[in-house]
Amino acid sequence: MDFIEITGSPCSGKSSFIAQKVLRGEANQANCKNYFIKICNFYLGVRYLGLKRILVLLSWSLKENASLIFRINIFRNAVQKFGLFQSLTTSISRGSNKYLVDEGLSHLSFLFLNTDTYRVVEFISEELKRIRVHYLKSPGNEVVKARLIKRGHKRLKFLSVNYFTEKNQSIEEILLILYPKLCKELDII
Repeated sequence: MDFIEITGSPCSGKSSFIAQKVLRGEANQANCKNYFIKICNFYLGVRYLGLKRILVLLSWSLKENASLIFRINIFRNAVQKFGLFQSLTTSISRGSNKYLVDEGLSHLSFLFLNTDTYRVVEFISEELKRIRVHYLKSPGNEVVKARLIKRGHKRLKFLSVNYFTEKNQSIEEILLILYPKLCKELDII
């Protein structure tokens, strides 16, 4: 199955980018809001990761500045990303359908703000070798701040807009250095 992960900092335009591609019929969206599929992806992720890697993700999730429920959701989200990756890389598709994954494994560093970005990238380095990524660069801190204030973000319940924006900018700087060497393909947009 042909799939491309779309990643970038929050408010960089990922969802709009995907919506345009899907609307024009250039690709389908692989992410699904169906609760049953999310449970299946979580289960696949647990099987794929194994206990040692699951515990790493859990420890990173628990370090985040957020409520316990929110930290558990970060963990669930991270594990589901591995399940979706497993599902897409093992699917045999007939035809030439292209699928776009909104915030897949290549987006993991933006989940774990309190974990060293280099460690997160090292954690997914083997998977990155098998992933094509479209990275949407941030339009700049001021634009991102304005979008965050206008649209909101779940993290802003726990973090200031300035801290959140600056932290994501520093993560982006690191990813743009590391990803060209690690990803199967990388297109910076």
